[in-house]
Amino acid sequence: MSGPRTGDRATRTGTCTTGPRRAASCVSASPRPPSPNAPGVIDAARRAREDALVDALAERGGLTREQAVARLARGGEKYREFLDIGQAVIARALHTARRALPEGPERTAIRHALDDLTARHLPPADAERIAGVQLDSEIEAERSPESTAWCRRAVAEYIAPAPDPVAADVDGFRPQDT
Repeated sequence: MSGPRTGDRATRTGTCTTGPRRAASCVSASPRPPSPNAPGVIDAARRAREDALVDALAERGGLTREQAVARLARGGEKYREFLDIGQAVIARALHTARRALPEGPERTAIRHALDDLTARHLPPADAERIAGVQLDSEIEAERSPESTAWCRRAVAEYIAPAPDPVAADVDGFRPQDT
């Protein structure tokens, strides 16, 4: 979905109703969105996601943009996956918190926080705490304690990248990862 959300639920405008005649008129009256496969759209979206990740890594890690690009290149796919896991744990925690709330401004605020996290790599201020609460509440029978610890490290790296990823034994920078 593109554009800002106006609420937590998808809104539908128009007066289209079901039925063979009405459906045909609604389809012909509705503007068609541009095809997601239009030339350059996918590449532009990929570049925007990459730019957002580089900017977030630079800002939170105290790096220049060039250093952030070099760090991503050096860490490779393993490092990117590790950062993705950190982001996913935070997103799952935000989803859980959002679902627990009734519809209203607080729930909408969490929806916007999720959008910021997923689109621009901007976690909420208390993201690490929220993710920790989520990990603590989940049943360890479904996941080993080692996996939980790994998820916590991924969240910590996503929120505040280690100054020396090799010394911190961050995925993508360990000797066995290269």
